[in-house]
Amino acid sequence: MTNEQIQLNWDDPATGERREPRLNMPIAFGREFARLPPEFNGQRVSRMLLNSNEVSRYHALIDWEQDHLVVIDQGSVNGVYVNGQPQTRSVLANGDTCKLAPI
Repeated sequence: MTNEQIQLNWDDPATGERREPRLNMPIAFGREFARLPPEFNGQRVSRMLLNSNEVSRYHALIDWEQDHLVVIDQGSVNGVYVNGQPQTRSVLANGDTCKLAPI
C-alpha cells in the first residue's frame, strides 16, 4: 500500500504534552537520525526520533505486510512491547499499545 498514513498518539514524557502526528508509512523509530533508513522496500520512510537512552539508534519499523500493520524490532537492546508483551514482529490493531523499551 502506498501513501498510507497512520495516527500515532502519546504523552510526551518531558513536557506532558499530547502528541498526535499522522505519518506516512513506513515509519522508522530510533534515537540517531543517521541510522534510520531513508527508504524501505522502495518507499520513502517517515523517520521518528526518540530522545531516550532506552531507545536504540535504529529501534523499530512499522510497515504494512499483506494488508496488516506490523511492528518489527530492528535488533534493539531494550525491545519492543505490544500490549505489555515482548515482540520481535507483531501485527498491530487499532488501540494496541506499542512501547519501545519496557519503560
